[in-house]
Amino acid sequence: MREIYTDLGLLQVICSTPDMPKLYVRNTDIAALSRMIEDNGEDLWLLPSQDEEAAEAYYRALKTAMLLSDWTDELSDTKICERYSVGPGDIYGMVESVTWLLHASAELARMFVPVFHPKVREYEICMKNGTRRELLPLIRLRGIGRVRARRLFNNGMTTPDEILERGIEEVTKVLGLGVAEQIFDQILRKKGVLPMKDEDMSLSSGQSTLNRFG
Repeated sequence: MREIYTDLGLLQVICSTPDMPKLYVRNTDIAALSRMIEDNGEDLWLLPSQDEEAAEAYYRALKTAMLLSDWTDELSDTKICERYSVGPGDIYGMVESVTWLLHASAELARMFVPVFHPKVREYEICMKNGTRRELLPLIRLRGIGRVRARRLFNNGMTTPDEILERGIEEVTKVLGLGVAEQIFDQILRKKGVLPMKDEDMSLSSGQSTLNRFG
């Protein structure tokens, strides 16, 4: 493993493991995969093999990593399905599998490569929600998935503190009154302005789920 962490490098390694379901590679995919290797060679942790059988496995893992990378880059389900000839269920199945493997990787990093642990843990959250890292402060809020987080971010509310500064009326314009009230209630409880609810305490203790894809 290289000393420099990259999301794509880790994703490539995970997609090469036997526990990760992989996409099939068609002859028409090779050109795109070759361009991907050329453009992102510094971020990849595994190099192509000259052996024909090993090369097929390499390209299958790489194509799967590309799909999942598009997911965390917030590409829409429709575009991913068209680009990779898969269905929405295939996407979510692969996301669920890789999220569990990322969780295991984070624990291994904690023990053997501590410097990588925060990055892997963050990427696990990004993968689970299908978002870029810039949305991490927002998707940690209960009830905020990739779509709502992006709407808030694009309207200049990139953190819970900025949400409070803008006020509930501005958030209501973006997400509606019901969601805005839920968000403000949640943020104020975490700040100690209001008493914590049981579900807030569960989330703060580190429990996680594999939902909120929307």
